[in-house]
Amino acid sequence: MYRLTQNQNTIIRISDNANIPADPANKDYQEYQAWVAAGNTPLPADAP
Repeated sequence: MYRLTQNQNTIIRISDNANIPADPANKDYQEYQAWVAAGNTPLPADAP
């Protein structure tokens, strides 16, 4: 599962708290995009 961030340039992978940059060349970001394409929805960003 993933969580969005306020700046929208990073996604948090909840399982290991990894920061994933929104970079199409990044393997983790590609996995996130596939996860979303499969019908999943990330958690919203924490309130500022």
